[in-house]
Amino acid sequence: MYLQLGVLDWLFMACLAVAAVICAFDGVLKRSKPLRTRFARLLGHRIWALAPLGLVVIALGVLAAGSLGARFGGLPGWRYPYEPERIVGRKFSNERVVLDGRSFFDCEFSNVTLVYNGTTPIQLRGNRVRGAIRYDSENPAVVATILMLNSMREFRPDFKLDLPAARTEAATRGEKRTR
Repeated sequence: MYLQLGVLDWLFMACLAVAAVICAFDGVLKRSKPLRTRFARLLGHRIWALAPLGLVVIALGVLAAGSLGARFGGLPGWRYPYEPERIVGRKFSNERVVLDGRSFFDCEFSNVTLVYNGTTPIQLRGNRVRGAIRYDSENPAVVATILMLNSMREFRPDFKLDLPAARTEAATRGEKRTR
């Protein structure tokens, strides 16, 4: 098992680490006469003296935001810890395959429609793709992202984009879909 750290965790640790480095550097500079003389202007500035305190306050704010987000339904993003449904060695043929909330290992996809709505991360490792592959999503942002990547030629040369026309038209016009 390994520890999964989010963006807020890294930001919290980075702020504390930089504050500690500033405090240590400050101590070294003040104890060394040549360095103290060379960096007198920096050491005399109020910002230098208050930087560690400011970084600790930011770190505590980040910690509080993460804690409040977890308590009140979470910050925008995916659930943590992420535990997808594992699918291993399965063959999918002529069907719709929902990707959200799942991890696919050593599976075979043949003439399928892959459905991704962007509600969770997905994991795909060691899979084989055969035949025609279609893509579908109920999320206009996902459709727009696929269209953008396709227009920038970010897919393999043999990639065949085959999105349903109704979703493609809504995504290219930037309209919201109504149900």
